[in-house]
Amino acid sequence: MIDRKARNEASALLRQMMSGRIEIWDFLGWAETVETDDRGVQAAAEFGAQFDDDLGPDRLGRRNTPRSTRRQAARIILFLRSDREYEWPPFPYCGPMDALKGFGSVLACLGSAFAMLVAGINAILLSIVGRGALTLFRLSRESRRRRLAWEATGDYFVWPYFRHEDLCDDKRLPSSRSHS
Repeated sequence: MIDRKARNEASALLRQMMSGRIEIWDFLGWAETVETDDRGVQAAAEFGAQFDDDLGPDRLGRRNTPRSTRRQAARIILFLRSDREYEWPPFPYCGPMDALKGFGSVLACLGSAFAMLVAGINAILLSIVGRGALTLFRLSRESRRRRLAWEATGDYFVWPYFRHEDLCDDKRLPSSRSHS
């Protein structure tokens, strides 16, 4: 379902954020409060959330943003101005159970390592720490596998478009036909 009002707001705010006319927090504040079922708007909000960094700049712009990120933002803005449905499946974030497994494994390893250190058993200590590191490696490998499978569902290099042809068609539209 396309929510034209939310798309117009998202494209305007994303453009202003990327050019440095508004602070990142202004966009993030909007993204946290927007209520829409339009998955394209939700994807744009998730894209903007990547700039949430306490140590980074408050404003973006040409100097603070890599060219590839600026191009991706331009594609999102063009997509939001179109009347295309967002076709990508939900992004496969690491689920809560995956995070709990990893966190529980790390805590168990640290607790065991501390106990072994106190007892003076170094060989077992190394074995337990190694097991914890292996668990974290497996979780990161599984997360990477999920991300690559997600990227393979469409033409990832033109995201948020699903197909390269759709992007090319929308680039040909006169600006009066795109909803500014």
